Amino acid sequence: MVALSVALFHAQKETDAEAFASATQIAEALLKHTLPLATVRSCIARYGAVDRVLGGTHPNHVSSSARLLAIALGAAASVEDAQHLLHLSLEILDALPRRSHASVDLLSFAGTVQERFGPMTDVGLAGRLIVAELLTDLATAQHDPALCEHALALLPADDQPLDDSLIPIYIDTIARARTVKYQLNSDMSELHRTITFVREAADGKRVRYENSLILRRLAILHFFRYRALGYLQDLNDAIWCGEIVRAKGPDDDCYVDALVNLVAAYRQRYLITESREALERGTACAEAVLGIAEASPQAHRSAQFNLDALRMHLKADSDPETSIRELLQQAEKAGSRAEAARRVMAAAQIALGAVDSARDDEKAASLARLHVDIAEALVLAAVGLGHSAPELPSLLVQLSRLARAMDGPEGVTHSALQAALTQCAYRPLEAISMLTAWADGRFSLAEAQLVTVFLPHLVRSLFFTQLNVNDGLIASQTGAEIAIDVALVLSQHGEVTPAAGLLESAAGSVIRERLRLIGNEASDDELTRAFGLRFRTLTSGTGDRQQDLAQFDEFVAEIGPGRELYLPRARTSVAELSQRLGSVTGVVLSCGRHGSGAVLLGDGRNKPAYVDLPDLNRTAVEHALAVYRRANAERRTLFSQWLRTLDEISVWLGRTVFEPLLREVPAGSAVALVPLGGIGALPIAAATVGAGYLCELYDLTIAPNLEIATRTCVDIPPAHEVLVVSARSRPVGGRLEQFETEGRLLSSTFTGSRRLVLHPGQRDALVTELRRHTWAHLACHAHSDPSYVERSYLVLGEDDALPLRQLGLSTFENTHVVVLSGCETGVSTDWAPSEFWGMTGAMLSGGVRRVLASSWAVDDTTTLLVMLEMYRQLRAGVGHHDALRRAQEAVRHGTVRPEWLQHLDDWEAAWITCGGAKHPYYWASHGWYGSAVTALGEE
Repeated sequence: MVALSVALFHAQKETDAEAFASATQIAEALLKHTLPLATVRSCIARYGAVDRVLGGTHPNHVSSSARLLAIALGAAASVEDAQHLLHLSLEILDALPRRSHASVDLLSFAGTVQERFGPMTDVGLAGRLIVAELLTDLATAQHDPALCEHALALLPADDQPLDDSLIPIYIDTIARARTVKYQLNSDMSELHRTITFVREAADGKRVRYENSLILRRLAILHFFRYRALGYLQDLNDAIWCGEIVRAKGPDDDCYVDALVNLVAAYRQRYLITESREALERGTACAEAVLGIAEASPQAHRSAQFNLDALRMHLKADSDPETSIRELLQQAEKAGSRAEAARRVMAAAQIALGAVDSARDDEKAASLARLHVDIAEALVLAAVGLGHSAPELPSLLVQLSRLARAMDGPEGVTHSALQAALTQCAYRPLEAISMLTAWADGRFSLAEAQLVTVFLPHLVRSLFFTQLNVNDGLIASQTGAEIAIDVALVLSQHGEVTPAAGLLESAAGSVIRERLRLIGNEASDDELTRAFGLRFRTLTSGTGDRQQDLAQFDEFVAEIGPGRELYLPRARTSVAELSQRLGSVTGVVLSCGRHGSGAVLLGDGRNKPAYVDLPDLNRTAVEHALAVYRRANAERRTLFSQWLRTLDEISVWLGRTVFEPLLREVPAGSAVALVPLGGIGALPIAAATVGAGYLCELYDLTIAPNLEIATRTCVDIPPAHEVLVVSARSRPVGGRLEQFETEGRLLSSTFTGSRRLVLHPGQRDALVTELRRHTWAHLACHAHSDPSYVERSYLVLGEDDALPLRQLGLSTFENTHVVVLSGCETGVSTDWAPSEFWGMTGAMLSGGVRRVLASSWAVDDTTTLLVMLEMYRQLRAGVGHHDALRRAQEAVRHGTVRPEWLQHLDDWEAAWITCGGAKHPYYWASHGWYGSAVTALGEE
């Protein structure tokens, strides 16, 4: 406090911004450890920091006070504290640059105030609208759609009565947050819902069409949908909305935005229709924007760029060759790669239209020579942009059109396609879209050979792409069409073997992906036969493409499942599945928007049994997921709140789902659960059923589908087939001692086992060793990201990791059991119907029969004890589920063997023996995934 007081005293001079910043840093450090909230508030008030902020005396004062307020807001212990600080936050936000570091800190806390303390009506709708708008700005800057959810959560439901003056702002704020969410997630359904929401409001439910805010938002939404789907009606609607606002004149608040949108829309209309009227109207709108001094710099930049392009189009009508050369020269001198790419694309557009309208052969030949220069520039631009550039899809489509239209040297065409495919190697959706646009599916032999190399990888990459169901089905169907087109080209040139291989690999993977998206697998033999028949139809020379694609759809419908049940029919009938389940009860749990239920198979059932779950729906699951993940993210600072949240969700799962679902299934039964609709991402094992927990009442196995659940899994193998892996380097936030102890003790349990102590750069060796052993135990940390599971990885050391992508591309046909003792190794995503992709899903899809993984960030000490006791039980001949359950009970009740406690600190051992680990957080995280059938019949 002395240091803080001295620093703040010296900061009284308005020019001493550096001292003031130092003072707030000291305050932040003290607050994180000892300084109470009341002291922070008194410091702010005593030294006039807020007064100086509101007076705007120095920007550093604004930023420093905002950081201090952000920390205070995060530490608020009551609704009153939060309300007081939120009021100050809203005032300070008005003085801050919207995307400054300080506003980021402040908004990160302000966005969670309502969720932590309940509805804060005293703050008022106007204040929440400001915070929601700024959170949406922050979501755009950080590419984080979760912030859009925070923004939407701050606002009341759209059926509640609101002040008439705030209704248009309220609708616009919601629509903007949803639009940004669509842009970040590429979810077309979100865009459709947003347009419907705004149109219903504009049709008279809440506001009238004359409102400029609503018209501006509708223009933006329709233009987005036009860019995504190419519907000309959307482009016309965007222009119609913009022209109404434009007619109101410069006094309207939305006038400039409407003009900017009109410029872009008219330019698109000209490119489609070549209408001179569109060209002139767009030019007039752009000049009007540039003539308004109050317009934002961003509006000026956008208008200037489009004006240059429109003027270039006007000039290109009379002298296209000169226009093309000028654009190529501008691209060489451009200040950024993105700007260069846009100039080259504009040149390509002019060139494509100019050849068709050339009046003499000499002029056409001159333009054709320019095509080569443009194609080479496009290839260089594709390489320079990198695969993350937003301009890349448009660039590749232009490149494909130009390469076909130029009819120039085949080497240039081949280089263009190779550059395009290379840049899209990890963006399969864009690559497949680009291949579709490439000459409308007409490939030369050289192009077909090149596509044959890339297409199987692109199709396989679809599995790792964050897709919703509709996008995934469309992409997989398109991939199949491309495979058929390319195979036909190859077969016509006598290359029958590569064509057959492409159909069996790429097209086979496509249909598997398509079935996976609706919750099933297909037999390799059946796929091979089906595509072999398709190939013979193609090579016979009598196949009709449209008829063939229709047969393809019939094939999908034939081997696909009933979407209501998600039961695989490709390889096994329902009766055979029940037979393979034996005494195991197979449960396929499906959660929809308007209704939920489950199908029960096995355990002597002659036909499926159906259970309705009227209290369960997707909205409730999404809310539970949001609460659960937020509490999990804050567990380090709000641990007691995390435990309470885990208890509440466990009770809700038991009451809503598992008590009615398993009412007729006796305790002690084996249950194979296939969770769909988001349920799989919740802590299922800790669900309370009656007086106990689900994991202790049943032999529970969670699986992505019943095909995997009915694979057979061996019991404990011979010792020489056991691999024990432990991390050598200290991971960030982890304890090296646990992994060393765990690896050493487990390897001694299996005398003759292989122990691998990881060194940097050994991830390839790890995958190789996993393939060689029947049973593997990985004692290492993991990082899981449920919002973007492709970023997940196993931590092998300080500077080394095994990414999920490498796991997913590996096969483990000989590996029956993998134990992952680290944190969140069983965390999955909830964005596809199978909802089972993560560390566990990657291993199961690669051939591993059964995986032991954790549902949340585990406690190091109790996890070590659970693992040691479980392996002791396994070596004694106890089955997998019983061994895990007995180990969990020992930790829960403090009856751990004394020799295990010797490896803990004294206080940890005392805490365990006194029953300190009774809460399921400490012992219930790990559970079995995959196969529910053991080869030797114990389970």
